[in-house]
Amino acid sequence: MPEENYEPLLSLLDGYWTRPFSKLPKGVKERVEKEFVPSWRFARTVAARQRIASQLDAQNDPREREEAEFWFDFGEKLRLTEEQIRKLEAAEVNSSSELGVKNELLQELRRERRQLKRIDKSERLNRNDQPFEEMPAQEYVTYLKAKGLLNKKFGATQGEIATWIVFGQRRLRAYKNAGELSPPPRYHFYEVFGSNDYLEVLHRCWFGTEELKVFEPEERYVSGSDLLRRWEKPAEGMARAFIMARIEESRLEDLHPITGITQATEPKHTGLPPLEDALFPLSQILEIERVDLDWVATAATPEVGSKEWRRETGRRGGNAKHSQPGGSRDKRRAIQELWRSGKYTSKDRCAEEECGALGMSFSTARKALRNQPKSTST
Repeated sequence: MPEENYEPLLSLLDGYWTRPFSKLPKGVKERVEKEFVPSWRFARTVAARQRIASQLDAQNDPREREEAEFWFDFGEKLRLTEEQIRKLEAAEVNSSSELGVKNELLQELRRERRQLKRIDKSERLNRNDQPFEEMPAQEYVTYLKAKGLLNKKFGATQGEIATWIVFGQRRLRAYKNAGELSPPPRYHFYEVFGSNDYLEVLHRCWFGTEELKVFEPEERYVSGSDLLRRWEKPAEGMARAFIMARIEESRLEDLHPITGITQATEPKHTGLPPLEDALFPLSQILEIERVDLDWVATAATPEVGSKEWRRETGRRGGNAKHSQPGGSRDKRRAIQELWRSGKYTSKDRCAEEECGALGMSFSTARKALRNQPKSTST
């Protein structure tokens, strides 16, 4: 079979996993006889047959080979970066100007190494996930359904959902082609090329209903745009500089589900997302506020997504309804003005990024943008 026409065994054998070899349809039997025998006869359980089919697809599917080549090149790049750092650290300098150049090069190489290791760590966590045959029997739902469940349970933002998929020891699993394959393969954000828009990527994902029921986030996240507003007053109008300094000290991580980091870590890399698109761990934010800002208000702030947090958010919204200054009508006008400013290229992005600062839910902010004319940037 030509590589460009390769049909994965996981897809081809769907519906036939429990059949004996003699009962397989002719075309399916030919593939099994060519690639699967004697494994089909020896592998008695559905899980075992699916595991072998997955392994064979990894060997024969050209798309899987491309991924393997990607990780080989990735490992080589990480090795060469480590080697360059060792050589440069050992190099002698004869003047202060040479020392300055050396330190600048070392700083750039170490930043590159840090980004590569973040991606490598994420991949290793993927490999150590629950084995294929131990996946729970469950139904799968699209992203929008999963988002509604996670928002109701935790008050989760879209940025948090994407970050929970990629980072952490207890991550939220995402799947692909769940409408076609059973069980579906995992979806990995490192497969995304040419776009940094994780909101678009989320709509390709499926989620297991049983896993959604038991999932508990080990970390909450705040977007860069929200953090700039949060720290603008306590940082005396220098929130961006304050954030950049904490990142430079390695006390604050600017995470991004697709690229790993943002321009806050690599200002010279214009292809990376801006600081506003970063997701910052709430635990690091609270520690910085405690130590650096002595921000008393933080101690009284309920944990993001907790019942107290949702109750307090609802109380604030109820007290500011209708036409009162800062009420619902003012918020509606504010989100519409932000959309017309041309800062955002999609209404979903505008609503997601601005709803928290305006004290609106995502759905309310998105409804306010219905029938609004295109922004000035589109």
